[in-house]
Amino acid sequence: MFVKILGPGDAPVELLDWQKISEIMQATWLRLNAPLAVVGTNVKRGSSVCLGGQWYVATLDEAITGTESPYVKLTVSGATLVASFASNLTGVSWNDEWAGWYDIAGGYYFFDEIKAFSVGAIDRIYSSERWSPALNWTIALNRVLSANNISRLFHPDTKTVMNASGTYTVPAGVYQIDVLLQGPGGNGANGGADAGRGGNAGQEVRVTMNVAPGQEIAGTITTASTIFGSTTATKGTGLTSEKRGNGAGVGAGIGGDPGQNGTAGTANTGSGGGGGGAETSTPPYTPGTGGAGAIGRIEIS
Repeated sequence: MFVKILGPGDAPVELLDWQKISEIMQATWLRLNAPLAVVGTNVKRGSSVCLGGQWYVATLDEAITGTESPYVKLTVSGATLVASFASNLTGVSWNDEWAGWYDIAGGYYFFDEIKAFSVGAIDRIYSSERWSPALNWTIALNRVLSANNISRLFHPDTKTVMNASGTYTVPAGVYQIDVLLQGPGGNGANGGADAGRGGNAGQEVRVTMNVAPGQEIAGTITTASTIFGSTTATKGTGLTSEKRGNGAGVGAGIGGDPGQNGTAGTANTGSGGGGGGAETSTPPYTPGTGGAGAIGRIEIS
């Protein structure tokens, strides 16, 4: 439970006034000592915060209500504070007077500024201004290191490739992912008087997603499309094939000789199938059949 630390009178004369001065000094020392504030769904005992110029100290672990998120909101309730999770930072801005993040109703927010900056939840890192001015860390983080570079700190350590439908679980400590969706390739056309045209490669889509550790995202890889979450890469709308014969893309199918079928594209490349060969020059003048386009893949990094 957060307990309000009362200040002394303007001219401390009683023992109680001096006790209040001591409590304020203890509260500020706890803040300087910077104990870990949030563990799981609790603000830990010993955490100290100055909200609107008034000091509060958690004398017991304070449970945080609501759905767990990276953002914690503290609201004044009488002589105590109530902690709750906030889903986002909409309407929250930096308050120069109280040196903290507040909403218009006076709610106080604390969170990892670097993580929030990396996913675009805030447009500037303010807490770094309290670091050594001689080293200019504020400029380094806000300007030299762009938000894109900082965001890499919260991406997966290794790339995951999905070659079949399944579910991707966001690893611990990951808050943003880059996703490449390779759509399936188009089928090669059947031959006729001339060889069939090769199939086009599948659409390639790149997207950056803000995520949360433990989040599960479905990936679906079929001959019709490649889907990850709400993003879709379509069939055969990518790199254009040759007019006749071979399909488009790396690993594309090969066009067939007269009377021969085109080959299929290599699986998980999203390449087009080879076109069917032209009809034979002798009866029964049979043309080749076009090869199947290859299914695509999903790359997550």
